[in-house]
Amino acid sequence: MFDENFLTALARAIAPRVADALRPHIESRGITPRYLNLEQAAAYLSTTPDGIRGMLRAKRFPARKLGERVFIDRNDIDAAMNENLHWLE
Repeated sequence: MFDENFLTALARAIAPRVADALRPHIESRGITPRYLNLEQAAAYLSTTPDGIRGMLRAKRFPARKLGERVFIDRNDIDAAMNENLHWLE
């Protein structure tokens, strides 16, 4: 009935809206997402989305793209923080 290109385009168009609609329900149940968007990653590290973009450009941790959306694995952030441990004097 529908070709694969149409279905792929439709899925990419509605996926962000579905994720945004489900997010409050998931977070209200105490489920923390593994893959964070820029705003969530910024909140996780107490910085701004621009700060996260800078860390991505500096290759502090990798990002994943799904369509136009950028996701960061919380485990990659934790690993980067553990690798960059410094004692302050």
